[in-house]
Amino acid sequence: MKKYIKYVVLVLCLGVFTVNVAEAQKKKAKPRVAQKRTPTNKNAKGKKKVTVTNANTVTDPVAAAAAPAAPTEDSLPIPVVKKSLRPTSALEASNLKDRTPLPYENLRAEDAMYTHTIWREIDTREKLNLPFRYSANEDNGNQRFISILLKAIQDKEVTVFNSIDDRFTTPMTIGDVATAIGGDSVPVPQYDSLGVQTGVIYKRNDINLDSFYKFRIREEVIFDKESSRLFWRIIGIAPVKNVVTSME
Repeated sequence: MKKYIKYVVLVLCLGVFTVNVAEAQKKKAKPRVAQKRTPTNKNAKGKKKVTVTNANTVTDPVAAAAAPAAPTEDSLPIPVVKKSLRPTSALEASNLKDRTPLPYENLRAEDAMYTHTIWREIDTREKLNLPFRYSANEDNGNQRFISILLKAIQDKEVTVFNSIDDRFTTPMTIGDVATAIGGDSVPVPQYDSLGVQTGVIYKRNDINLDSFYKFRIREEVIFDKESSRLFWRIIGIAPVKNVVTSME
């Protein structure tokens, strides 16, 4: 009887062993799926976190946040003029708009018998110079001469120089021109409802384009011996602003 029990226990053990071996073989027979390994950023003590965006590019978020923004250019006080949606004149003026000014006649230094630099002042309050103050609005903007100059400066079609000398040595940016036109900021006190001063705000006065009623023109007078004529060449234009202060 004891031998019979031993045989039965041995058969059960062999059966359990074969089942375990078969399950292990089934597990081994399953195909292995390749898993993508995702890199993990480990921050070491005292080191900055660096994000790799490309194989050749490394971006540091701390350095990117500390980079200063690009400076913005100041705008000049140019009045905004809307374009007409239909013709405002019965005459065809397209030929006049497409015309280009004639270039200066070429003058040789060998033929210049006489040269002289002069400063001419144009006062637009005089009757002869009233077209310089013509303030009508056309499709190309306001027709004041100062408005045309400011628009050319804003569009970077001309170069502006500082008035520290008359040899055009120090160029100015659009922001410098805007500061020179607007003048220095003036402190304006602020009061509450009880009349107690609460602070000071710095403001600039509004710019009146009619205050530019004088223009100084630097010209060069040349006598050409080949043609026996006098030639005038405009070298520079300097608008003059009328400034009213408390002392006047």
